[in-house]
Amino acid sequence: MRKVLDSGATKEAPSSSESDDPCWYLPFFGVQNPKKPGQVRGVFESSAVFEGTSLNEYRVAAHVFGNSPSPAIATYGLRKTVENADLDVKDSVNRNFNVDDRLISLPSETDAISLMKRTQSTIQIEGKLRFHKITSNKRNVMDAFDPSDHGENLKEIDSDDTVHGSLGLCWSLNDDTFRFTIPAEEKPFTRLGILSHVNSLFDPLGFIAPITLSGKILLREVTSTGADLDKPLQSEHLQKWTEWISSLQIL
Repeated sequence: MRKVLDSGATKEAPSSSESDDPCWYLPFFGVQNPKKPGQVRGVFESSAVFEGTSLNEYRVAAHVFGNSPSPAIATYGLRKTVENADLDVKDSVNRNFNVDDRLISLPSETDAISLMKRTQSTIQIEGKLRFHKITSNKRNVMDAFDPSDHGENLKEIDSDDTVHGSLGLCWSLNDDTFRFTIPAEEKPFTRLGILSHVNSLFDPLGFIAPITLSGKILLREVTSTGADLDKPLQSEHLQKWTEWISSLQIL
């Protein structure tokens, strides 16, 4: 909270006697991610509804991320910084960013370094934004940037277990392939269990469609029977469920 206050993004709100303008008070709490030990992300619960006095004595002086328009605002701001940039920098920012993450593949290491260097410089000068957390499967590309700009918790790229997560995908830097992690938790043999397992396989590009489609077809079959979400399914579907779960291991 002190970091947010010192940055100027948040400041103390005036008392009701100082201002007659309408205002909304946002509860504030911290969230921890098991994959990022030692870090706490502050969250303003801007959708909260409460009758009474808020414990929050501060007001936000910047955009609150997490609101419905936040992704659009962030994207607009990022694109605004490259309006007068080199054409390839502008095109890359407009086409290859998803909010604040960029995924891109280029023909050579030289092309990658040049584009990222110029993108980094442009958005720093024009928008006071830091372009960092850089990750590449090429050592020369990584060496071209200061280690402080490298991706968080990034191991040596020639390590067999270096897997980088981005936009829900797992990218193995060692062999430049996408990998899929299968949930270890066993799901109950119910319609909800099948739904949960099918949805846990994130595959936006359809790499494993032959496998995920089989699970979706099974889900459609049990749904058509009108089975309750939490009740055990009929034994006629058990063999298909068992075979499909076993097939996931090849991933």
